Amino acid sequence: MATPIASPPLTPSATLRWDVVSRELDILRPTSVLELGCGQGAVGARLAERTQYVGVEPDSRSQAVAASRIQPLGGTVLLGDHTAIESGADFDMVCAFEVLEHIEDDAEAAAAWRRFVKPGGHLLLSVPAWQHRFGPTDRQVGHYRRYDPDTLVDVLEGAGFRDVRVTLYGWPLGYALETARNAAARLQSRRSANAESMADRTAASGRFRQPKNNTVVGPMIDSNAADRVESWVDEAVKAGATVLLKGQRTGSVLTPTVLADVPHDAKVSCREVFGPVTIVAPYDNWDDALATINDSDFGLQAGVFTHDVNRIFRAFSTLDVGGVIVNDFPTLRVDNFPYGGVKDSGFGREGVRYAMDDMSEPRMLVLNLNK
Repeated sequence: MATPIASPPLTPSATLRWDVVSRELDILRPTSVLELGCGQGAVGARLAERTQYVGVEPDSRSQAVAASRIQPLGGTVLLGDHTAIESGADFDMVCAFEVLEHIEDDAEAAAAWRRFVKPGGHLLLSVPAWQHRFGPTDRQVGHYRRYDPDTLVDVLEGAGFRDVRVTLYGWPLGYALETARNAAARLQSRRSANAESMADRTAASGRFRQPKNNTVVGPMIDSNAADRVESWVDEAVKAGATVLLKGQRTGSVLTPTVLADVPHDAKVSCREVFGPVTIVAPYDNWDDALATINDSDFGLQAGVFTHDVNRIFRAFSTLDVGGVIVNDFPTLRVDNFPYGGVKDSGFGREGVRYAMDDMSEPRMLVLNLNK
């Protein structure tokens, strides 16, 4: 019996997008699909499992990876843009995920794509939302623009598409991911001047921060620990939490779960999960956010993402935790760091110096030199 081919891993943003796209596929049920700018084929492989699939990708390195993933599933991946498609070919659905914003003349591109859509077929695309949020990551990966919903509708209707429907998705997790990516892009831009052309940045965008096929998710310490994490997630969902990303379980291995709208008294919010679960919660006031973190019996470390030095020092002086990590994940540690927490997160510190102190036996000598 043939072994099923595992789907390639998706980036967090692509996971949010696939949740929307897969529902559209279930409704529209296309038989044939053309994907423009298929990148390394993580989404294309999922489309090829459902449809007669053709993808095009202008970057040769990404195209080679996509072909290796998609062709075993019966799909085809061509090197190039839409001009590589055979003249007269048409499809039930044409997909372009995060492509239109890379093209200087987006109206001309959308009009060119329309001829590949069968009568009664559909164009399914995604673009980054809201021009006012254009930032460092957009520049880093070669975006000319972002789109307000009305602007996107105008472009597509001008290209001859009708009954255009826009869906906004991904909030609040998408905003959190974007904030982290922008912070990384700013740091990289300070470290090295980016002299690449827009075309070079666009070509590389399909390879940008892509997860590898050998991405590892480690097991929990035992099945009881996995049971505990699952039960905490279920408890939060029953109390009203929204599941943004649902983890799957195989034995003691749990893939990541992301939750929103979590009640503060749910265990995943107020206790230490020690499992692949995170929650996303918006805030309006910085001090209120810090107070929410402090409203816990635990205080190991906290990660704070900001370039505002006043907020950094406010967080450092306010948060009742063992360490504040700025612009990185809260469990970051290096051997010479004084790693440890406060409250029910423990006492004392780990680290080379502290281990040496713990393994040493102090000896005291008192001298009274007046005798």
